[in-house]
Amino acid sequence: MRLLCILASLVLAADCANTKQRTFGPAARHTSETPKDIAAFQTQSASVSSLNLQDAAVAFAAHKGFSVAVTGTVSSPHLGLTHVHLVQTLDGVEIVNAVANANVRTSSGAIHSFTSDFYSSKEADLELIRRHEAGQLLDPLPALDAFFNELGLVPPSTAGASVSKHPQGLLGKRDFPPSAALPGQRPFRRTPDFEITLPSLAGVSAVGLSAPHSGPIAVPATLKYLRTDSNELVPVWDFEVDLGNNYYNAHVDARAGKKSSKRTLSLVDWVSENYFEAEAPKGDDEGEIIYERIVERVSYRGKDAKRKLHGKFKKGKKGDNVEPYQKQKNKHQAAMVVDDADSEENNERSSIHGVYKVYPLGTNDPLEGDRNLVKGPLSLVASPNGWHWCSGGKKQCPYGNHTVTIGNNVYAQENLDGSYNGWENKTRPDGTSKLIFDTPVDLSQDPETYVDAAVINLFYWNNAIHDLFYVYGFDEVSGNFQDSNLERGGLGGDSVIANAQDGSGHNNANFATPPDGSHGRMRMYVWDVTTPWRDGDFEGGIIMHEYAHGISTRLTGGPANSGCLGFGESGGMGEGWGDFFATALRMPNDASRDIEFGMGDYANGGKGIRRFKYSTNNETNPSVYSFVQKPAYWGVHAKGEVWAEILYEVYWNFVDTHGFNADWFDSPLSHAGDNLLQHASGNTYQEFSTGRTRTRKSVTWPDATKNSLPKSDDPYPLGGNVLILQLVVDGLKLQPCNPSFVDARDAIITAEELLTGGKNKCLIWKGFAKRGLGVGAISGGFDSFKLPQECM
Repeated sequence: MRLLCILASLVLAADCANTKQRTFGPAARHTSETPKDIAAFQTQSASVSSLNLQDAAVAFAAHKGFSVAVTGTVSSPHLGLTHVHLVQTLDGVEIVNAVANANVRTSSGAIHSFTSDFYSSKEADLELIRRHEAGQLLDPLPALDAFFNELGLVPPSTAGASVSKHPQGLLGKRDFPPSAALPGQRPFRRTPDFEITLPSLAGVSAVGLSAPHSGPIAVPATLKYLRTDSNELVPVWDFEVDLGNNYYNAHVDARAGKKSSKRTLSLVDWVSENYFEAEAPKGDDEGEIIYERIVERVSYRGKDAKRKLHGKFKKGKKGDNVEPYQKQKNKHQAAMVVDDADSEENNERSSIHGVYKVYPLGTNDPLEGDRNLVKGPLSLVASPNGWHWCSGGKKQCPYGNHTVTIGNNVYAQENLDGSYNGWENKTRPDGTSKLIFDTPVDLSQDPETYVDAAVINLFYWNNAIHDLFYVYGFDEVSGNFQDSNLERGGLGGDSVIANAQDGSGHNNANFATPPDGSHGRMRMYVWDVTTPWRDGDFEGGIIMHEYAHGISTRLTGGPANSGCLGFGESGGMGEGWGDFFATALRMPNDASRDIEFGMGDYANGGKGIRRFKYSTNNETNPSVYSFVQKPAYWGVHAKGEVWAEILYEVYWNFVDTHGFNADWFDSPLSHAGDNLLQHASGNTYQEFSTGRTRTRKSVTWPDATKNSLPKSDDPYPLGGNVLILQLVVDGLKLQPCNPSFVDARDAIITAEELLTGGKNKCLIWKGFAKRGLGVGAISGGFDSFKLPQECM
C-alpha cells in the first residue's frame, strides 16, 4: 500500500507507520544576558569569587530579580567552565519551562554567559497549596484521566487506579522552605506529591501504545507551574507515564472548573525513535520536495513469527560462504585472530577484559566489513572495572564479574516476545569465566537463529559508545548511563537496558531517556524489507543514533531535565546529532570530502532511510536551513536531516584543515592539564573497524600551560575529526534548553573560542553559511549565506 504522507503529523498511526503522538509545548523565550549586565553584576558583587560556583549562578539570578534552585552542575575542564542549570521557583514550586543555563568560569566564579527563559510577570496567584486545599485545583487522578482521553486510550485506563500521597511531597508539608533557602550545593529535586498506580494495560489500545503491559504502572504526579505562550502562569500536574515504546512527560492543566477542549498543555516523549521508513524523494514542478512513502503497518510479531529461544533452527546450506549457525550453550571457539604483538598481552589479560566477535566501531554493518574479535573495555577511565563488573561481589558473581552480557553500563538481552516487563530474566549469551563471546552467524537464515550474536554486538556497541563519549565529556556528573557512578558524582542506577530483536515492532528502533538516575532503554528491531529479514542490531549507525539521543538529551539543559529536545527545531536537532555521530564515527581513515553516506542502508535493504545521502555536494544533498519551513519537514526527523548535513559540512572543513586522527579516543578533553583523563589510555589505542592495537602518536604542545591552544598557524595537533567532535559535544553543554538551530550554532562557535581561541571559527562559519546558517540567519528557517567579514 502506498500513501502520500505530506502532513505526516496529522495522520493517525493506523494510517501511517509513525505511532508517536505529536509532541508540543509553549515556545521558548530565550534571554541572553549582555556582557554589560554581567560586568555590572561582577562589579557589584565584589565577594563573588568567594562563592562556590552554584551560588554564583544563584546570586546572578537573584541580581536579576529571580528566585531559583540548582538542578545540576556539569564541568568542562578543558574550557575552564562549569555549567550550572537552574529552574525558577515561586513559593518552592518550580516553573517547569522557566530554566536557565549559567556558564561560570571555574577558576574565578565569574559568569561567562547566562541564558534563561524566566517568567517575569508579578500578577500570578502564587498560593498554590492553599488553592489545592480549597478544592480549586483538579486532583491528579481526573487530570490523568483527561490526559489519557486526549491521548486516545480506549478504554479509559485509570479505572481501578490507586492514589497515594507522598509525605515528603510539597503538598504533604506545611513548612516547605522558600526557594531562596534551598542550598545551592545540592541539586534541587522535588519529591512527587502523589503516585498513581495503574492496573495492567493489557487489552488497552491507543495511538502510540505499542506494547501491552503485564503489570501495574506507577505514574508520579507533581504539582508545578507552566508558563503558556500567552505568558500566563498555569498550575499543572506533571505526569511521567511509561507506556513502553512511549514514555510521556505531560503537563496537564490543574485548574478546577476550567472549561477547555484540551487540558494537556505540554507533551514530551522521552522515547525517541528513528521513524525508519522507505522513502523515495521526488521533485515537483515548483521545486518543492514531496515524498512517496511506502507505508507499512506497525504490528507485533505474531505467534507465527515467534519461536522459543532454544528451539530448533535450520543450519546454513553447504557452500553458502557464511558461518553456519550452531546453538552452543557455554561453548565457545578457543581460537582467536589477534595481532602478533598483542597475543602475549591477550594470554595474560586481566579478568576485567572481555573478547567479542562483533562488527566493531568503524564497521557499520555486514556490507561494510567483517566481524572481528576485539577486546573491551576501550577506556579504563570510563570503565575501570571492565564491561562485566558485578557490584554485588563474588557472592553474586563467583568469577568476580558477570559472565553474560551484563555490566555497569548496559544490560543486553533478547526480547523476542516484545514484552515490557521481565527484562532482568531474559536469555543472554554466556562468555564463561574467560569472558570470550564468539558466536557464529549465518546471515542467510532467520535473524532469530543468530540472536546470541546480535546481543553480543549490541552489548559491545553500547559499551564502546559509553567509553568513547566519556573521553569527550559525557561522564557521571553529566548524566551518563551507569549503575554505579564510582563515587564520581551524578546519579547512578541508570545503565542502558538494551533489547536485541525486540518483538514489539519492526523496521525501527528507539531509545528512552528519562532524567538522570533512571535507566535508559534501547529497543532494536528486526527489519522485514528483505528476504531473509535483517537485524538492526548489526547496523552500528542505528545503535549509535539511538544512544546519541541519551547523550544529547542528558547534556542539553542538564541531566535532570529530559524535556529540552522535545519538539520543533530542538527535537529535530536531537535526531540530527544522532545521524552526525553515526556518520562521522564510521569514516574510513583514507576518506575524502567527496565520500557520501546513507543511514540504514543495510537494515532497509540498500534503500536507506533518509531523503538524501550525507554529502558536501549540493546536488547530492541540497539541504539548507530554510528546508525546515517546508511541510515535508515539519516532523523532527526531517529537521534532523538538515542539522546533520550542516554538521557534516563543518566536519569536513576541520578534517581538510587539520587532518584525520584514527585514534578517536585521543580527545582534546583528555589533554586538559591535570584532568583525570590525561594519558589514561597509555601509549596504544584500538583501531576502529579492525580492533588492532596501534601506537598512539606523540603530541607536542607549543605551550604546556595552554596545551589545547596550538600556535596560530599550526594544524591542531590531535586532528580535525576529534576536534570537531569535541566542539559539538561541548556545544550541547553550552546551549540553552529548547535551542534553535541558531542557538546550537552559536554554542559550537563559543566552544571553539574557549578551546582554540577563535583560530578555527571560520571553518565553522563557512560550513554553516554554505547551508543557510550564516550571519543573519533567523530562527524558524530563514536563511543567510553570509560570512563574517574576517572569514571572507
